[in-house]
Amino acid sequence: MALQSSGQISLSDLASEFQDTAPYSLKSYYRKAGLVDSDIGGTITAPTLGTGGGKPVTSNFGNISGLDIQSPSEKYNYYVQIRGLNGQSPGVLNGSRNINQAGTLTTYTTRWHNRSWLCRLQGWGTSMVRETDISFSCCKIGQVSSGRLSWEYSNPSGYTQNPYYFTIKIVGKHRTSPTGAFLTGEHWYTLRITRSNNVPGQAEMFRKDGYPGNPGASSLATGGTSTVESGIYYLYDLDLTEAEFYFNANQPNTSSAVFNFYWGSGGGTADPSASDSDENPDVYNFINNSGADVTIGDTVLSDGDSADFGSTSETTERLFDLTCVVNQSVPESGIIRLTDLYGARKT
Repeated sequence: MALQSSGQISLSDLASEFQDTAPYSLKSYYRKAGLVDSDIGGTITAPTLGTGGGKPVTSNFGNISGLDIQSPSEKYNYYVQIRGLNGQSPGVLNGSRNINQAGTLTTYTTRWHNRSWLCRLQGWGTSMVRETDISFSCCKIGQVSSGRLSWEYSNPSGYTQNPYYFTIKIVGKHRTSPTGAFLTGEHWYTLRITRSNNVPGQAEMFRKDGYPGNPGASSLATGGTSTVESGIYYLYDLDLTEAEFYFNANQPNTSSAVFNFYWGSGGGTADPSASDSDENPDVYNFINNSGADVTIGDTVLSDGDSADFGSTSETTERLFDLTCVVNQSVPESGIIRLTDLYGARKT
């Protein structure tokens, strides 16, 4: 808390702010003399991630009064519903099936024809037979916090296997590159996954300027929309978003075809077998109401502003270099007056 900026000020006020002990001397309050710093901050480790979709706020981060930091949620998702339309064969989903449970490492499984539909913390997908009369299906997921969403065709065997076509709706904060601008609100994507796209990062996604419609059995949906961004191979830093995946499963005379979507790390592997220990988003929201500009790494966050930052260290997660320049009106030597300490601060 800074000292007052006008009015009566005393040595005891200075001693209280800068934790001085009697006897007091005004010369003890020269800048850089030990009690009064010229900047505050340092290299600070951010708090741990929130749990269960929570995003806790830490006040006065880095010992800078008025600088708050909001932790991202740990990797989290909540599977809401799966839907299939016009399914008639035994065991084929027809209509909606509510899940309403958080994804966990314990797989949630529901029957899909003679195969399974899997919903879990690390990802979701189907191992299904394409010889169904179902027109299209949907998987709806809420409260998604994930550093990176990836996708692949998981079973490229020698049988007849045609591509999968998807229409995907993402609602909420996310971005299409590791350092790109964040998108908010509702966004629609289309995606084609072929049997040759058998590792993440190969199948291209397209961002559309509106709802393109449901995908066809052998084509991407267009719906009179235009592509506003191409060359998307992952989605990054999903922050409590909602996601809906629509795909067409009506292709007779094809065989088992497996696809998977993986919730993973923004900077690590997309391997679905990877452990969760390094699969969390690491983007923190900084809110600066400190009364001064704060430099985070090489970026200045002005007083009154907020912005998202990842670790400023190339090797260590959750580590931030902070500098807040303060007490510039306090002399380092020579004449010093009590009024020179107006607005001076320890933190």
